[in-house]
Amino acid sequence: MNASLFLLFQIVLLYDALGWEVRMPKLIHGLRGSCLVIPCSFSYTSYPPVNPNRIVWYQYVSRGYPLVYDPRNPNDVILKFRGKTDLYRTHSWDCSLLIKNLEQSHHGEKLYTWIDPENVGKSTYAFYDVTSTIQVDASPQQPSLSISGGKRIGDTNTVECSTFHTCPYRKPTITLNGIEGSDQIDNEHIKDGLWKSTLTRTGVVKKERFTIQCSVTHYGGTTVTATKDKIAECVHQKITIKPELADVTVGVAKNFTCSVYHSCQKEPTITWNYKNMQITKWSKTHSDLNRVTYSHITFLGAKEDHGKELICTANFSGGKITTSVVLRVQCVQHNISIEPELADVTEGIPKNLTCSVYHSCQNENPNITWNYENMQVTEWSKTLSTLDQISYSSISFLGAKEDHGKKLICTAKFSGREITASVVLNVQYPLLIGLKTIGLYILTPSLVFLLTCILAGVIVYKKRQRSKDAVSGNKPFSNPRMPSPKSYPKSCPENDYDNDYEAEYANMGELSIYGNI
Repeated sequence: MNASLFLLFQIVLLYDALGWEVRMPKLIHGLRGSCLVIPCSFSYTSYPPVNPNRIVWYQYVSRGYPLVYDPRNPNDVILKFRGKTDLYRTHSWDCSLLIKNLEQSHHGEKLYTWIDPENVGKSTYAFYDVTSTIQVDASPQQPSLSISGGKRIGDTNTVECSTFHTCPYRKPTITLNGIEGSDQIDNEHIKDGLWKSTLTRTGVVKKERFTIQCSVTHYGGTTVTATKDKIAECVHQKITIKPELADVTVGVAKNFTCSVYHSCQKEPTITWNYKNMQITKWSKTHSDLNRVTYSHITFLGAKEDHGKELICTANFSGGKITTSVVLRVQCVQHNISIEPELADVTEGIPKNLTCSVYHSCQNENPNITWNYENMQVTEWSKTLSTLDQISYSSISFLGAKEDHGKKLICTAKFSGREITASVVLNVQYPLLIGLKTIGLYILTPSLVFLLTCILAGVIVYKKRQRSKDAVSGNKPFSNPRMPSPKSYPKSCPENDYDNDYEAEYANMGELSIYGNI
């Protein structure tokens, strides 16, 4: 019976003891110069307080009850806590204590709370058995900084910066530098008064290399910073060469432009596979993520470059990209002509005309054609120098009357180009030419015959005249003698001499005509 009464008594005491409960962390850290909240909560099932909002905090000592917080007796609060404490309540069962300015002198202090001490006695619940010891830290922990995503420029990047603290009354301020974007702040109670504040920023990577800095400023002004470098690959969007049709003339400069579209902060190095040529470079920024770098080459081609590639290479820190065009080297066509320029053609009679093409095409002879087909054509060429040649095409043109006034056209075709020359055909008809020829054949013998007749008439006339002279007693002809003036007598009168001389001269004239007959 005595044993049963003792057991019943123990159960009653246990029930009374279990009627109240106070919860708080046994140890809590706080930052010197900042604030500290000691989390506290209570509950009861029996012996309810008269005033549950009457909450007092005490310093745990071996003797007495030094006040830490008592709104009814603020002047009785011990000096190190006076004016620095308050309740931080979020609900009716909350008895948390706020220390607004934590000092080094608070280090190691053991505190406890009492609910409605005027009405709830220690026999009901031993409040001083549940204490919390303050641990004062001289400096805060470094914030935690993490970066996810954003491997390439233009990708989405997520940055998280978080810090732990024990002052929800004045949460720390978190600042992110090095990336722009939208922010989200989360506050999470971990356990026993430890809180975690996190700033999450989502942005777009705009640089190849950048540093993200997270700064946390705690209540009271203490700031700590964490940094992290980020490397992202720049995007090589495309590379082009313009013009794409790389027609180049031997010895004539041609401009090509290589355009590199990218998002790289550092300009790429652009090179060409042809050296010792004039190159200029410039760039243009369209936005933070779109840039264009240009390289301009003044290309001077030679005949051996035909069919080769003109290559543009853009070298980035993370690799390279290339593009190319195939060179189509064209020679210089200097001149084209047709000889003879006066294209007189007789209908039905072949006429040779030659087309001469002056050019510098060593690897390619022009294809020379005429606008008249089915006629005999002969081609050959001649080299004048290392850069100059002549290609010939000779046509044996057989004209018809309907060709009169038309053009005889010579066309020289090169790769992608052609040049022409022409002459106007002057077709002559064979009938007119025949009449002229017949006229010459008739007129010439007629003239010869006429002259012969005239000469014969003169001879006949002279013969008759000689016969008349013979009948009249004149002496026959003899070789004339030219008298000398000395043969006449000096006494001969001058007039007689003149008359005789003229007579002799007349006889000599007759001899010159008839003496040989």
